[in-house]
Amino acid sequence: MIEVLSSVYENIPPDLAPVRRGQRQYRELNATVDRNSELKTLIQQMESVLYDASLTAKRHPLPRRKRFATTHSISRIAAFSAS
Repeated sequence: MIEVLSSVYENIPPDLAPVRRGQRQYRELNATVDRNSELKTLIQQMESVLYDASLTAKRHPLPRRKRFATTHSISRIAAFSAS
């Protein structure tokens, strides 16, 4: 993200974020998910729920108060699923 922003805005230095550390963490996370089929399934389910929720929100925007309640409910589902 920082790399993209720095390419657009001159005052953001491209070396602001530790790119190599982020790339390494991303590779480690992918390797961990690949080795754990239950974790992979859980992530796929969560991505599906969030994707479906984002499509619904685009089609039928909720008033601000209800939007918070829905986001909070999704966060609670994710936390419960992770435990």
